[in-house]
Amino acid sequence: YEGQKVQLWHPSPLKQRFDRVIESQMNADGGRLVLQNNWVIDGETIGRARWQINAHSAKDDYRAIDLTFTLRAVAGPIKLQGKQNARKGYGGLCIRTSPALAKGRLLTNTGSLKKDAVKQRFHWADIASDEQGLAVLAHPSNPNSPPPWLLRNSYGGILNPEWPGLKKVTLKPGEPVTLRYRVIVHRGNFDQKQLNALYADWAGGQSEAGDR
Repeated sequence: YEGQKVQLWHPSPLKQRFDRVIESQMNADGGRLVLQNNWVIDGETIGRARWQINAHSAKDDYRAIDLTFTLRAVAGPIKLQGKQNARKGYGGLCIRTSPALAKGRLLTNTGSLKKDAVKQRFHWADIASDEQGLAVLAHPSNPNSPPPWLLRNSYGGILNPEWPGLKKVTLKPGEPVTLRYRVIVHRGNFDQKQLNALYADWAGGQSEAGDR
């Protein structure tokens, strides 16, 4: 931003500050929380991140949690780029799972993975043991869909559908970017057919779950 290279992961002039809760409610389907954070440099708000979280009521063997992030530049263009170290593109939504899933099975819409994945494109990815698992589904309306992923089952596991990735993206005032994801927390070891069906139902026919 204005020639400064800043980040939120390590200490830098850029800070993320809570702004306000926009909505908080419970209903028959679960709960909904909408809040806004500001990106601040030296007291100036340069961008805003709106987070919408919808936690749906649990089914027999899983619960769905919808995450919608809307990013806005407000003071001028902001160039965003994922982590360049080892050309992983690390950035955006990143879920680190628990030690209970260390060395768990990695499954995607293209099938099982025998090792960690870097920069491979999937619609969804899942890490699971025989008892439990967690899947992240990336909506086909997201920029650069299907996204490249960083997937690991070491030290608990990482599910990271990267955005913006290695290529710089400019966030311009008046041109917000919205990213949509669904997290599936499930009992047991869901198979590819089950997760493809859940993805297709959620994505609304915008993309074929098994086309890549």
